[in-house]
Amino acid sequence: MHQNKFDQFKSIIATSFESKKLISLRLLDNKSGDIDLKQIIVKPIELKTGYQLQFVFRHKTKDITKNYTLDDALNVIEQNLLESFHQSELITTTEIQHLSRTNTNNWKIKIKTADSQLKSLVHNKQKKYLIPASAPYLFHLGVTNESGMIKSAMHSKFKQINKFIEIISTVVDKAQLSKEFSVLDMGSGKGYLSFALFDYLSRENRDTVSITGIELRGGLVKTCNYISNICEYDNLNFVESYIQDFKVENLGMLIALHACNTATDDAIFKGINSNAKYIICSPCCHKQVRNSMHEDGAITSITRHGILKERQAEILTDTIRALILEAHGYKTNIMEFISSEHTSKNLLIVAKKSQNLDKPNPVKVQEIESLKAIFGIKRHYLQELTKI
Repeated sequence: MHQNKFDQFKSIIATSFESKKLISLRLLDNKSGDIDLKQIIVKPIELKTGYQLQFVFRHKTKDITKNYTLDDALNVIEQNLLESFHQSELITTTEIQHLSRTNTNNWKIKIKTADSQLKSLVHNKQKKYLIPASAPYLFHLGVTNESGMIKSAMHSKFKQINKFIEIISTVVDKAQLSKEFSVLDMGSGKGYLSFALFDYLSRENRDTVSITGIELRGGLVKTCNYISNICEYDNLNFVESYIQDFKVENLGMLIALHACNTATDDAIFKGINSNAKYIICSPCCHKQVRNSMHEDGAITSITRHGILKERQAEILTDTIRALILEAHGYKTNIMEFISSEHTSKNLLIVAKKSQNLDKPNPVKVQEIESLKAIFGIKRHYLQELTKI
């Protein structure tokens, strides 16, 4: 009975993995001498070498991640259950199985049907989202838990990630991805969008698409490179650098999400200079133009109210950014990135190169100067960078 139940559990793991119904597996209740190892979390992962199982060995002060083929994974699971752990929880799309060791050193299995919340999650993953909650990097980035469920505090982030990828899917010409296509994420932060974008763009173009995240905080760079490595994303890398200092050439796409104040302008300038096919930015803060607005004349009634001046400065900053992009041959659109109930930083500037110009379009340049004159804007940082 002991071995039959144990072998039955291993067989269920293998079957659920091969049928792609496996969501997660956890090994719990470690009674070995290595009490520092708290649990082992196992999830399916799709790598360039094929479908495998990713193990997270969760210690008291660190996590160690390794990827295994099914046969090797079953050997690791068996070894750890026989030598260390006394319980295991297997979650599939249809049921939850709990394996436990009895006081007489036998094994027993309890099975229950997956609840409605889990079934809803599975349905949503398969039917609704371009980036499913089962994506392994979302677990390592803290968006989902061991069972592939979105953490309560991360629902807005998950929706933001998918909204961004949804917009990308309507903008990018996929034929361009079959050739060398490089992407820069300026100010990549914790890497949420870098990972999701690489996942989406490289699904059919793993060898031609590359993404580099530029981030000033070395700790985030180290963490993101670690996650990229365990997911075997060879062409997704992160570099510690200022946006202004990073050299750019032959760029397919530049993204800059919530780069603060003039950092957005630095990113757009890098994109224009490198003749990027796509420049996609979500601006954050608009202090430069707000501080440059002259408060006499027609706009006195606006500028005497701080909040109205701030909102007007935001509109003018991003309008002039769009006009500068258009002056350099980009077809530009400004849209709502995600509902303002999730974040106030919800505008997205989407620019696609439509023509190569020898010099900036003079009509657009005149529009910029007219706006500056009407609203008393002394200077716009991006205009100074582009010298138009």
